[in-house]
Amino acid sequence: MSMFRRKTHWLLPLTMGALGAALATYAALCPTRPGEPIVLPVEPGVLYRSPQLSAEQLAEEIRRRGIKTVVNLGSDADTDEAVCRQLGVSYVECRVGDVWCLCGQKAPGQEHEPVGPYDLSPLWTLIDDPAARPILIHCQGGVHRTGVVTALYRIRYQGWRPDDAIAEMDLFGFESHKAKFASVLAYLRSLDEKPRQATVPGISRR
Repeated sequence: MSMFRRKTHWLLPLTMGALGAALATYAALCPTRPGEPIVLPVEPGVLYRSPQLSAEQLAEEIRRRGIKTVVNLGSDADTDEAVCRQLGVSYVECRVGDVWCLCGQKAPGQEHEPVGPYDLSPLWTLIDDPAARPILIHCQGGVHRTGVVTALYRIRYQGWRPDDAIAEMDLFGFESHKAKFASVLAYLRSLDEKPRQATVPGISRR
């Protein structure tokens, strides 16, 4: 699929409509009880996002949504792999570091610039494979790393404007207004007319 888009005067209302529809879908498809982690459809039947789930919660969501692949973006909880093995689901580790490393930016207080953005091309290949879907991605809290990867998917696969993808990140707690995230936002906004790029290897399948 093409990763290039042209700016047009009608794209903003169209994209905002898509954002509204996505949020309506979240509300309809994600009934939760107080205190429970939320599994959100990024694209129903294709990609879902969540924080780290307990073994019981993960097993329930795998069965309920027919999840075929679980991608861990960096949580240290040692529960996913055993659940996936028991239920015959693929488990993939994709430890992207922090959100700055993920975007190839220097984190606050870091001395050296990263080599480049984390290579997510194996994840995109996985998403492109119908046999691997639906896919659940998560980090520890389901907010920062998961939020940025979701934004990348929105921009590169679904044609969202970066600012709309950032607005969605904030709906789920990213707090992009904080100065420390300025370089992350600059990276996302730079993708408006760029294709996907792979620079640093990183996914291991189990």
